[in-house]
Amino acid sequence: MSKTKEELMKEVDMKKHKEEQEKHRLQRAQNRKDYLETTMRKQRTHRLITRGAAMESIIPEVKDMSERAFYDAVETYFSTGTHREVFCNQIAFSNAVKEHADRVITDRAKPKETSNNSDTKGTANSKAPEQSEMNTENNFSSSVMDDQKGGA
Repeated sequence: MSKTKEELMKEVDMKKHKEEQEKHRLQRAQNRKDYLETTMRKQRTHRLITRGAAMESIIPEVKDMSERAFYDAVETYFSTGTHREVFCNQIAFSNAVKEHADRVITDRAKPKETSNNSDTKGTANSKAPEQSEMNTENNFSSSVMDDQKGGA
């Protein structure tokens, strides 16, 4: 039972169509990859520029330094343990604050459970949400600061 010429032509057309679809899928994937790489590169460039600008605004004298002199100065400054440790502690604190803020945002996005328990209404435990979050944030900041002081 061989296929007719018409059936064979239809089958060839379908295979060509599938092949074109696959080519388009591959092209879309490549375009997405290129877009992500470009975006990451642009973000890095922006970060480097803003941090360099911050350095120049804090220490205006760096504008007159050669690139080599700048690198040498920064390397010398951070090669001493105290400066490097202080800087790394500040980075750790900044990261911890960001993680805490991310958790607070995530917690706020979650649906809250409502309780019909009338015993808790109007008691000292039923603080306004803003006040409760503020106390949590203050406690967090002070505990992170205590951890850093203890580790130094």
